[in-house]
Amino acid sequence: MKIASITTIKNEADIIESFVRYHLNIVDFMLILDNGSTDDTNYILEELIAEGLQIKVIIDTDKYFEPLEKYNFLLKKVIEEYDADIICPIDADEFITTREGNPREYIEKIPNDAYYTVERVSYVPTEEDDEEDLLVPRRIQYIRDPSLEMNGKVITTKKLYEKYNAGLSMGNHRVTVENKDKSKVTNIKDNGLILAHFPLRSIKQTMSKILTNYPNSLARKVVKSNISYHYIIMFNKIKETGSLDMEDVTEFATQYALKHNKDREDFDQELDIPLIKQPMNIDFCDDIEIKYKYKENPLANLLENNIYFAKEIHNYKNQINLDEIENKKESKIEVEKNSKSSFLDKILSKSNSYVFYKNNYHKLNGENNELKDQLKYDQERITELNDKIKDMEIEIQSLNNKIKAKDNKITKLENNE
Repeated sequence: MKIASITTIKNEADIIESFVRYHLNIVDFMLILDNGSTDDTNYILEELIAEGLQIKVIIDTDKYFEPLEKYNFLLKKVIEEYDADIICPIDADEFITTREGNPREYIEKIPNDAYYTVERVSYVPTEEDDEEDLLVPRRIQYIRDPSLEMNGKVITTKKLYEKYNAGLSMGNHRVTVENKDKSKVTNIKDNGLILAHFPLRSIKQTMSKILTNYPNSLARKVVKSNISYHYIIMFNKIKETGSLDMEDVTEFATQYALKHNKDREDFDQELDIPLIKQPMNIDFCDDIEIKYKYKENPLANLLENNIYFAKEIHNYKNQINLDEIENKKESKIEVEKNSKSSFLDKILSKSNSYVFYKNNYHKLNGENNELKDQLKYDQERITELNDKIKDMEIEIQSLNNKIKAKDNKITKLENNE
């Protein structure tokens, strides 16, 4: 049985070695897609690969991260090219753990027609952390109330992928199958596993994460008041003060992405959340000591991100200008026709800046096909029910005839008497 993890990363130099060394005590293979790291993440991964560790890294040139598209690409690849039997989609700040023992023992028990949901527990950095300890799950030991957490993450199987064409939902919170197959697939939540989440880990890491992730999230989504709401407060704090201290990081991590604030208009409502000391279980691990040093430079990551945005805008403007020049050479009717197709082609194919529209175009097509499938399924069910109603009507008529025959027989007997 081959267990593999799939992960997308960007600027995870402070945690990537902890993440890899820890999980290779659980999984057999790790497939990682780098979405444009500008820190020492790739240097560390190259060193780990040179050690002979079972890792494959794919460099993604499209920095406009679309998690739904990327994770389903990795799911397909790890099954079809690397023959994984069980797949764990996890981010670089997530660690599959248990109260005791090796999580692999629990993962191996997953049934064929089922998937696991692993509930998350968020860890919060504090001033008590030993800054000299670079192994993240050993350094950060406090958690917040688990009841406040958002949806967990799934663990799925090759069997589901092959039998039901199963995929991953946005955020890897669910396994997706066609409506007609939903009743055949079981979601098991009580599975003995825990997902330890370390979204914020230090002052510099928090600043780098917020200053790059928040603008990127706006670039790929229709802007609403609560889109990436857990970034907004932190981003504004950095913008106003120019820096953070450890007290800020602790507070932000305590309030990070709370279920309490999801879909609220007043999404910045804070809760008084006590912290509980609960060190993560690492007793089963071998070879988890950190070997490679890294430099933390939030400003460098921010500037690299801004340069990429500027180049994308420049490329887009050039493409639009070229389209306009080509259109002017043609007749008026052709200009109207080709300008529309050229713009659509630009949105769907040529610009990473508009990958959002491309993905939504395909998403809407997918949803439309799902609705068609559901309609076809419903129509078939209606036909089946109508056939059953007809059969029941015939049976009722037959019973009525039998009742009448018996009534006539009883009447004759009574008359004879």
